[in-house]
Amino acid sequence: MWLTRLARLSLASWDTLRLRARRYTAEGYVALEEKSDVRHEFFEGEIFAMAGANIVHNILAGNLYIALRQSVRGKKCRV
Repeated sequence: MWLTRLARLSLASWDTLRLRARRYTAEGYVALEEKSDVRHEFFEGEIFAMAGANIVHNILAGNLYIALRQSVRGKKCRV
């Protein structure tokens, strides 16, 4: 299924990004965030750019929701 393939690709990309990541302190993160036009997330010393809400992002998120919802139709799962 395409969703499984997408998940594997995303996990592989995540691992690659984590290997290259530089460690920051909370103070360093705050200093960078104050100067940045892009919002970031700080987690365990690493900084990750947060996805912006644009039309492409919204379409992808909506399509993913529909695919997940359809995949659990008739089951005891909720999306």
